Amino acid sequence: MSGARIHPRRWVPVVAMLFTFALPAADAQLATELNGLNGLCTAAIRSGDTEEALRTCRRVSFDIERLAPGSQAYITSLTNIGEIKWQVANYVDADAFYGDALKAVEAISGRNTPASLPLLGKIVETKIKRGKFIDAEAVLRRAIAIQRKGAAPNDPALAALRLRQADLQALSHQYPEAERGYLDVITVFAAGGAATDAMLRTGLQHYAELLEREQKFARAETQYLRLLALVEKKPSDTSLSPAAVLDRLGYLAEQLDRQADAMSYYQRELVLLRARSGKPDDKADDIGNLEAKLSSLKLSLSQSLSLPAAGSAGRP
Repeated sequence: MSGARIHPRRWVPVVAMLFTFALPAADAQLATELNGLNGLCTAAIRSGDTEEALRTCRRVSFDIERLAPGSQAYITSLTNIGEIKWQVANYVDADAFYGDALKAVEAISGRNTPASLPLLGKIVETKIKRGKFIDAEAVLRRAIAIQRKGAAPNDPALAALRLRQADLQALSHQYPEAERGYLDVITVFAAGGAATDAMLRTGLQHYAELLEREQKFARAETQYLRLLALVEKKPSDTSLSPAAVLDRLGYLAEQLDRQADAMSYYQRELVLLRARSGKPDDKADDIGNLEAKLSSLKLSLSQSLSLPAAGSAGRP
């Protein structure tokens, strides 16, 4: 048996078997190396030193492109550089790096596939920051078309994209289109229960702000009242607190020449602000300004009530 030799025809499967075992090991080693490189980049980003992070991430991206061009790791490296550019408000470069990453994704997965959606979203936001609202909406329409494939009409992810589209339409003064968009997505979010509660609040806030900008004050008040009911039921963050909503309602009541209602809204706001007095988010200036506003409204209301009714002057 010691002198037995492998038949020549048996070399092929044996060699193939050797490569079968060797290639996965090599792939795993490469994947580990690539992940390690991108890990260096993300650690540099977390450090907060954007200049050093940019230097590190550029080197990482160069090395990954050399080792695995067009790979998912390379896409991640480009996206990471885009994130740094975003952090330093260099939106032109951020747009370019996100665009390069998108091209790499499309080379792997094809154009207009769900894999493109995260990067399309980033590109939309960079174009908004650059004031390119029409371009941003064109990219967003593409994302909506991808998300719509196979999705139900009340799909929350689709509604979230359409909410952003309504925001864009509002920014570019397409007010009727924006209003229709907000109404549609608010209906979807309202039916979604707790899972879409945060999106419902955002939709109501943005819709109310649009109506306020259009000076449709009575309609804006209706939406802010809906929003107030939600945030009073379950307060969220300070940027959308009951006090903030009450402040907008007070302003709208003033514009509608309902001074008594304005005072009521502001008084409720003042109670909430005073309850936060002395706490980390205390806004002493806001309290002082609101107290002055209430005093002015009270004086104005008392003067209007003391004036004689129209046509009554000179009557006995």
